[in-house]
Amino acid sequence: MSRERLAASSVPGGFAAIPRRTLDLLLCLPLTRRELSVLLLVARLTYGCRNAAWARLLQADLSAVGIGANHAHAVLEDLMSRHYLERRSGMPEYRLGNLEAGFNAVASGRAGRLEALVAVQLTGMPRNRKLQGMAVPDTGRLAVPKREVPSSQNGNASTVLVWRFDRSQRRFLSENKATIDKEIQ
Repeated sequence: MSRERLAASSVPGGFAAIPRRTLDLLLCLPLTRRELSVLLLVARLTYGCRNAAWARLLQADLSAVGIGANHAHAVLEDLMSRHYLERRSGMPEYRLGNLEAGFNAVASGRAGRLEALVAVQLTGMPRNRKLQGMAVPDTGRLAVPKREVPSSQNGNASTVLVWRFDRSQRRFLSENKATIDKEIQ
């Protein structure tokens, strides 16, 4: 059995309990795709592997997230120089560093918008500002109004045509106009 197949078959299911603040910072920091992939891999190998203190990671292992050997060293060095990633001295082990160090005005603005988006999602409020504070009605729970619906596309029509079937002519004929507020009988 190959190493990948053996590893995949022995991995237990479950969740990676990454702290919300860490995940929010990863979403808001101005990172390249490669940098984000490395940081997410380290988060997965630490928080997602029984909360290990360090992720044992070789440069060749970065191919699992699509980073080739030519770029692996440069990406790791760049993340360590910005203190987003820490390396255990003399060991190929890494953990997330001080992500707040790179938190600047751009990330701050993104964090505010992310926080508002999360709040909207958690409360279940609609995003449309016109409906702010109103809950979405359940279909079929509200009574149907007992009046005719306007025939105009913009809803400004105040009258609608009333049709009646004339048997002698075998067709419908329009009669006087009726107001739309007329109760349906």
